[in-house]
Amino acid sequence: MDKSYKIGFAGTDGRTLLSAIVVSTATSEIWKDSFKGVVVRGTSSMPKMAEIMNWPIEFLPTKDNSVEAYAEAIVKGFKEGKLDYVVPMPEALLFNGLVDLLEKEGFGNRVVGLTKEGSFIEGDKVKCKYLCKEANVPVADEWCVVDARSYKDVLKVCLEYIHKYGGVVLKYPYSAGGKGARIVLNTWEIREVYDTLISDYKKNYKQMFKTGPWPLLIESRM
Repeated sequence: MDKSYKIGFAGTDGRTLLSAIVVSTATSEIWKDSFKGVVVRGTSSMPKMAEIMNWPIEFLPTKDNSVEAYAEAIVKGFKEGKLDYVVPMPEALLFNGLVDLLEKEGFGNRVVGLTKEGSFIEGDKVKCKYLCKEANVPVADEWCVVDARSYKDVLKVCLEYIHKYGGVVLKYPYSAGGKGARIVLNTWEIREVYDTLISDYKKNYKQMFKTGPWPLLIESRM
């Protein structure tokens, strides 16, 4: 007998809504079970949009945007049969220990994500690269870390990678909501992309590093 599962996507950005829609509407030649997408929290406009578009998804509200409120709503959803599994979308939920809270309540096997201790690989791309190297996990063919304040060093690496790989990616290596990676495909774009990235994250760098270099991850284009 085919089963029905409710998969929750926790967060307030568009990924939660899109993921829920795909889960509810996609079909598979392998899995015969039915799946329903559930948005945990989302935004105030999402339910109305889903109603207008007739999207077959459900919503699970939270008291506020705190990790504790998310955990409370998700645990209640599990107990009441409104959720079977949950996928936290924003990195902040992992950094702040949502998985840890759900494990504490006995639902660790129903959440997909890293614990607070393990989520450093989401919050520090440089440390993640070293971990991948140690574990023989394939990443970009070449990568390095330079001081973001030195355009001379950034330019040198960019020119080398563009010549060898046809492109380069500059990455603010810390949590940036999926917006920290900037692709450069030719030499004319280097300065503009660099200036924009520094403008976007200068404040963050200053808060994190009172003295010393500002780590900037540079990868060859894949």
